[in-house]
Amino acid sequence: MAYTPDLSLNSSCSLSRIVWALCIPMPQAIERVFEHLPRILNRNNFCGACRDTNK
Repeated sequence: MAYTPDLSLNSSCSLSRIVWALCIPMPQAIERVFEHLPRILNRNNFCGACRDTNK
């Protein structure tokens, strides 16, 4: 499921800073952000809201 998200100016600037800091392409930076989110979010809220029936 690939699509180009519409980002606010603030989010776009933050993502650019992450890209520059990590010296990686933007798609990899976005993936790293999403890989990190489950580690910092409340697991009960995160898993309880899941609508994916495949996992």
